[in-house]
Amino acid sequence: MFTIVEGKRIPMMPGDVLLTPNWHWHGHSNESSANAYWLDFLDVPLVHFLGPMLFEHHPDGMERHAPVDAASPMRFSWEATRVQLAEAPETVPGRREIKLDNPALASINLCAMHVACRSSFRHGPTTANAIFAVIEGRGACTVDEHGFVWTKGDVIAVPTGCTMMCRTTEDSYFLKVADEPLFQHLGWLRPLITAR
Repeated sequence: MFTIVEGKRIPMMPGDVLLTPNWHWHGHSNESSANAYWLDFLDVPLVHFLGPMLFEHHPDGMERHAPVDAASPMRFSWEATRVQLAEAPETVPGRREIKLDNPALASINLCAMHVACRSSFRHGPTTANAIFAVIEGRGACTVDEHGFVWTKGDVIAVPTGCTMMCRTTEDSYFLKVADEPLFQHLGWLRPLITAR
């Protein structure tokens, strides 16, 4: 599995985060015999609302002879991210976080998280929206009054004004994607005293 960005073929391994900047040709391909799945996190609703949404096909369909670039700044390998999380100080007991530098989308923050087994964490309520993709682990959470269990591969959405309470049942890793930079730039980012 790989993604082509800026004319380079970037390997896509389980847990990796790959960036595809605006105004760059990009494509995805799976040349193995096994199925592959990935999650796209985009600011499409905002772009649709503002109007500049467009899609252009590459003249060749896809860049076929792109050189491989495993060290691309557009790739955060899960192997390296996991090491960085292990070396990061705890932000609160049982939780470590690192921000992934995201030059591709100014409206989105990316953060990798490790939450230790039998630890809890809370998110919100805030004016921003957040999505938590489970890279590894399992546990249960409540978003407002809706409770559910989660495991590797699941995605948890926490919309504006909602509160999430989460507890792990084993060591767990998440990718948190949030539109905080956009709200910060517009002067709209703030915690909320009461959830909706």
